[in-house]
Amino acid sequence: MKTIHEEWGQDHKVTVKHDSGGPFRDSEARVYIDDEFYTSRSHDGDAVKLAHELAEKNVGHSCCHIVGATLDELGLPRQCEVMTAMQKLAQNYILRTFTGRRAYARYQRIGPAIVAALRTQGVGKEVWEGILSRIRVVTELVNAGRQQEAYASYAGLVNELQSSVNA
Repeated sequence: MKTIHEEWGQDHKVTVKHDSGGPFRDSEARVYIDDEFYTSRSHDGDAVKLAHELAEKNVGHSCCHIVGATLDELGLPRQCEVMTAMQKLAQNYILRTFTGRRAYARYQRIGPAIVAALRTQGVGKEVWEGILSRIRVVTELVNAGRQQEAYASYAGLVNELQSSVNA
């Protein structure tokens, strides 16, 4: 497959690849979000248009609600080592098992609620810096290949935040 279009949304890379088909199937344009198949279209132009819309709307497999909000609140860019490490943890460790996928689905429900509660409570910069400090530890663990410890550390942070904001 040949990449024909690639762009970044706020959190996600959206890619369109042309699949020339074969003797028993038609060609198609496949849309990927963060290198994971999302959907396909029969025409390249339609797929590129969809990819542009997805990038603009920041649609994707958002694994990092709390990380993204923390970076936003501290005025830091989302395309950074911390976000990359968290995405790597989700893709290469959490989503590889049934238990991990269940935990991920739970996080997809509670992550946005935790962020909304923190913002509604108007927590100060020091709270966001404390969260970032904990996330940096997770990043170091991911980068050292210690995925299980990284996951346990991040899950602990999420559980503590959930308890503290009653989300």
